[in-house]
Amino acid sequence: MPDAIRTLVVDDEPIARRTLELLLAQDPDIDWLGACDALEAERAIAEQRPDLLFLDVQMPELDGFSLLERVGLETVPAVVFVTAFPRHALKAFDVDAVDFLLKPFDDARFAETLRRAKAALVRASLDPTAPRYTQRLVLRHSGRIRVIEVADVDWIEAADYYACLHV
Repeated sequence: MPDAIRTLVVDDEPIARRTLELLLAQDPDIDWLGACDALEAERAIAEQRPDLLFLDVQMPELDGFSLLERVGLETVPAVVFVTAFPRHALKAFDVDAVDFLLKPFDDARFAETLRRAKAALVRASLDPTAPRYTQRLVLRHSGRIRVIEVADVDWIEAADYYACLHV
């Protein structure tokens, strides 16, 4: 992990940007690069080369997934999606997001997200050439979206056209 985690926030809502700034300012490991909207983000990412990106999904100018396509997934080592729309969770993990922070969130949930981001950056710094493997599975169970740590899966059983995870 770098000495200071260069962190950028991309969100179209000023209140959301300010909230993340205040929370990130409490952590001495964070090097705050600033906050911007989607239109400014491509240039900010290219110039500032953040280690960690907090990225809103739905923005009027450009959605977060399209922004990542434009800058390249490999450009930012760790991405946390921040949104009020849970339907984007599966797609976020498809692009190897470190976490998916659902608005509104509390301080404890934010702290867990930051812990995961730091752990991901430590893993990446230990072997930056190692392939990135899925650490979590996102699935729908009883009408809810659940995140399961791969390390918690004991075994997987085939059940017709489903898979049963034994955790």
